[in-house]
Formats: sequence, C-alpha cells, structure tokens
Amino acid sequence: MESSEFDSLIKMVDRLLSKDGCRWDKSQNLLSLRGFVLEEALELVDALERKDIAAIEEELGDILYHIVFISRLTQKKGSLERAIKGITEKLINRHPHIFRKKKRMKSGDVVKEWERIKIREKKADSIGYGLLPTFTALLSAYKLGIRSESFNFDWENVSQVFGKLSEEIEELKAELRKKRKNKKAIESEIGDILFVIANIARHLGVNPEIALMGTNKKFVRRFDRMYRLITGDKKDIRKMNIAELEEYWQRAKRAVH
Repeated sequence: MESSEFDSLIKMVDRLLSKDGCRWDKSQNLLSLRGFVLEEALELVDALERKDIAAIEEELGDILYHIVFISRLTQKKGSLERAIKGITEKLINRHPHIFRKKKRMKSGDVVKEWERIKIREKKADSIGYGLLPTFTALLSAYKLGIRSESFNFDWENVSQVFGKLSEEIEELKAELRKKRKNKKAIESEIGDILFVIANIARHLGVNPEIALMGTNKKFVRRFDRMYRLITGDKKDIRKMNIAELEEYWQRAKRAVH
C-alpha cells in the first residue's frame, strides 16, 4: 500500500472528526462502533469463503477504515503508530524461529510455540486466559484444545479422540436410560460430546466454527430448495409426514451441494 494513500485515509477520517466534520461520525464512541466492526469482520469472512477478490478488497478497505477511525477517536489514549509498533514487536517475539533462533519448524510446532509464548507474555495463571465471553463456546473449545496441545496435554492421534467421543456418547445414553432424567447431567454430557468433536476437528486441521458455519449455510440452502419444491407442488409443508419430507429433502440435496 502506498503511504500517500494511507495518509489520505487518515486525513479523510480527521476531516470527518473535525469541528466542521460529520455529526454522525463525531457522535460515535467505542461502544457504538462494536457492531460495525463485527459486521465488517463477518462480511470479510464471507468474502474469503467465496474467494471473491473484489469483495475481499472492499471488505479489507472497510476494516482498515474502522481501524483508522478508532485509532483517531482514541488518539489521546493510544495511537495507530503505537498499535503498529506493538503488533510488529509481538510478531517478532512470537516467531523466534525466524527472527532469533533461525531454525526450521513444522507448522504445528509453530502454533504450539505461539501459544506458549502468548501465555508467558501475559503472565497468565489459567489456560482459559483471553477466551472472551463474545467467543462462541465451540470456538473456545477449539482454542482450549490448541493451548492444551502446546503443553503436550493432548491425544496422540485422532483415533484416540474418536475413542473418547464413543465414551462420551455412551455416558449420555446412560443418563437418558435413567427413569428420572437429570437435565443438568444431560446438558453436561452433551457439552462433553461437543468439546470432543471440536478436538476431532482440530486434529484433522479443521476449525469447527468455520465448519459449522458452512453446514448452517448449506442447511439453509437445502431447506429453502426443499420448501420451494413443496410449494411448487401445491403442498403444505406443515401437513406432510416425515417420510414425505425426507423424499423432498433428498431431492433438494441432489440439487444443492
């Protein structure tokens, strides 16, 4: 990126926040910007999934605007320059195999080293350090697995994780066989199953959050197609039995991947 273009963006934001600037922009604060930042990040994720280069460039621009906007809004408490310096120092510190030791490392070992350094930097007294309440539970489970692995507290291979999954499923079935159902116990067993599934994904090199996002979108596409097929045949979906619905579902699956 040309420095002149970046400088122009900074000047434009300063103009918006100036005495004669935009009233709406000047009315924003750190809390009001949260929703916009989250929305832009999700739009970038969508563009990345679609591999739409034009959309990626547009969303990167939107996020860059918010980065500059927030930095200028808080320039008395911090600055973009300090943010850039901070991330540069952090990346150098967390890549000692590149900038200090100069040794080759496997991709998985890089991640382990990153997590160990991060916890040491923050002087964290818990493996759960930095897992924000805004993270989904599935994402937190995935990150906890990564951190556990960095301390060598992990299953040796994915087959062992599948074994643990079978064990947890049997424990849930045992709870369900009881005459007096304990909802808390059932909830706990389901949580254990989801935690293990997140770790199966990790062992297979898959982010479970991204995987589930994809499945949710796929379900919406297929359900909508099924619904259109049903209404096209002048039928009421609410009056159909499960066998009839399954037939339409299979037709939708064949049409929508």
